[in-house]
Parts: sequence; structure tokens; C-alpha cells
Amino acid sequence: MTDENVLNIDGKGYAEADLNHQQKYLIAQLKDLSVKASKLRADLDQVQRAADSFQKELLESFKQVAEEVAEEVAEEVDEEVSAKAS
Repeated sequence: MTDENVLNIDGKGYAEADLNHQQKYLIAQLKDLSVKASKLRADLDQVQRAADSFQKELLESFKQVAEEVAEEVAEEVDEEVSAKAS
């Protein structure tokens, strides 16, 4: 039994010792790209969650402004009604 590294590529096993320099280089590039892709997915998840938070805050600010305007209008109406009743 050997401790030789065997890579499974496209359903076939390849001994690492049998790979040429270019094949080893390409495998290293693929591994690096896989790590980068995982990091980008994590970064994208963080960006999406942050964007969702900002959107929620923006929508809440519109709701708050609408409520403030409604209160001001209600106060103005109450003042007008009170003035006419006097």
C-alpha cells in the first residue's frame, strides 16, 4: 500500500506523480479558483444582507415621514375645526 496522492478527474484516477508540470499548474489554478469562488459567495451573501438592511431602513424612513405628515395634517384639521367652532 502506498501513500501516493491520487486525483479523481472526470471519473478517472491519476497519480499525482504521473502528472506533468502543466497539469499540476492547472490543478493548482482550479483549487485556487474554487477557494476564491467560495469567498466571493460569502462576500456576496454579506453584500446582499447589507443591502437588504439598508432597503428596510429606507422603507421605514418613508413610513415614518408619511406618519409625521399625517399627524401634521390631522393637527391642522383639528385647529381649523376648533377655529370654526369658536
